[in-house]
Amino acid sequence: MPVKRFRPLQPVEFDSIANGGTLVVGTMNDPIARNLYKNYQTRIRERGEHCAFICSGNVEMTVAGTTGTSGTIGQKPRTALFPVCLKRASLQVSGEQIRMTVAEDEAWQFNPVLEAHLRGMNVRVPTSMAGNPTQATNWVKAQVGNRASQVRTESYLGLFSSQQMVVQARLTEPPLRQALARNPIVRAKIEGSKVQAVELGEITDEGLEELGLVLPCDDSQLRVVQLSDKGCCLQVEGPPGTGKSQTIANIISNALYRGRNALLVCDKRAAIVQVEERLTNCGLKPALLNLHDEDLDKREFLKQATEKFSSGPKAQVYPFTELRETRKVLNERVRFGRAVAHPSLQVAKREALAGLIQLRKELTNVPNIEVANWESLSKERLTKLLGCLGEWPELSAVLSNSKSVWNLVLVQSFDENPNAVNEVKTIVQKIFSQIEALDEIREWAAAVGIEVQLKSDKSVVDASELVEAVLQRPICHPKLAGNSQVSLVELQRLKSL
Repeated sequence: MPVKRFRPLQPVEFDSIANGGTLVVGTMNDPIARNLYKNYQTRIRERGEHCAFICSGNVEMTVAGTTGTSGTIGQKPRTALFPVCLKRASLQVSGEQIRMTVAEDEAWQFNPVLEAHLRGMNVRVPTSMAGNPTQATNWVKAQVGNRASQVRTESYLGLFSSQQMVVQARLTEPPLRQALARNPIVRAKIEGSKVQAVELGEITDEGLEELGLVLPCDDSQLRVVQLSDKGCCLQVEGPPGTGKSQTIANIISNALYRGRNALLVCDKRAAIVQVEERLTNCGLKPALLNLHDEDLDKREFLKQATEKFSSGPKAQVYPFTELRETRKVLNERVRFGRAVAHPSLQVAKREALAGLIQLRKELTNVPNIEVANWESLSKERLTKLLGCLGEWPELSAVLSNSKSVWNLVLVQSFDENPNAVNEVKTIVQKIFSQIEALDEIREWAAAVGIEVQLKSDKSVVDASELVEAVLQRPICHPKLAGNSQVSLVELQRLKSL
């Protein structure tokens, strides 16, 4: 027997404890007794079950695995040890001693797990069999014959799952068996198949206020709560961190909002604590009762619950009307942003809005220059214009700068220079060529829709900055700029969002 779960009892020890009393089973230095006590405490802390029993008789047999329509599921065939009769006990530490206590009014019970396996062999256990453990062990030995490896009459202290015993006992009830047989989730688990998902159409937040949610949830979590609210039987799967505990908390809050009772069961207490903490942080602590909390005074809880909650329904104090209106506005804006500005563009309006905002930022320091034919603007034409303007970027600045060398020509220097006339003619020719280039630039600017007089350095700088800003515009701008289907009203609405 594993030392973590069993401690053999000598006949004298068994006789002294069988009808109630206390027995020292070891010390903290004894590995068998120490491991028993630690595992006993762990079961209580993590699962909330008292699992210590004194056992009389045991049956060693091979337990077959379970097969379904899609293959083998559950455990493979294995050898298991079943106690015949049990009586509940408890373990305590007093100094270094570990003591086992059995209540005097505690009755012997036939192991319901063994009874379920015997039922599979078409062996029915009489109801009066548990009263005499020795007689029950001999009866089992006669019934199973060679179908069991061994049947012994020895006694021991052991740790067994009381939850499994309760489940096995409940499964003998015909109404429960029929209900489980009709349940599609349970049937799918037994058969190893999957249940077809329930189709509710598109996931929307319509009626969200009527679900009583207390925690945020995404679309998949909202769908689970909606199905639970409709009374569907669910199997929800997901890796750690996907929000299963949060979804369970919302399901419980939904049940409380509907005036229903909710029972949360789990193999490990840590999972229940996570849900409990979420609901407590939302102010629902008074509505919760941890049935397996060893530190809880249940009578005090019932007293507080009776005083705190009135029997009559309370009026709703939540601003549901305002919430519905706010949700309606937000949904309209979301739908507007997801819509395509024009079928031929395939640019969402939110992308268009982002483009307008970015373009407005880039044009902050550029003056307003009227562009008559702005629909015809293209990147190629603007690039050509910018290149032409770049050929004489300093001309206007030189001509308008009083301190420039051109404005500081001295007459005496001109007279003293025999080549001055030729040099001035050369300079004049260069100026005329620049002026001709300026006229040509005006024509190029007009060709791309910039109708502004380029007669000063500021006007040239303004045109250059405009070209540079537009060349760096967002990708969606040309689709908006040349799109006659997008009205000015719609553009103004984009800007105002």
